[in-house]
Amino acid sequence: MWVPSHIGISGNEMADKSADIATKTILHPTITDIPAKDINKSIRNKINMTWQSYWDSVPPTNKLKKIKRFTKK
Repeated sequence: MWVPSHIGISGNEMADKSADIATKTILHPTITDIPAKDINKSIRNKINMTWQSYWDSVPPTNKLKKIKRFTKK
């Protein structure tokens, strides 16, 4: 949004120029096709790491933790 009271302020002038250039520049981002199996594996790993981190914080007096120290099989 353009505000007339911001005229003459150097930071705003540079921001206006940058915004003008950005609207006129066409960017073509490169998107690499990532196989779904790789995405799923990455998500599963992150979930397992998060769950293990939580499990590590559970007190050792927990009966299940005495039997099963790790969340992953």
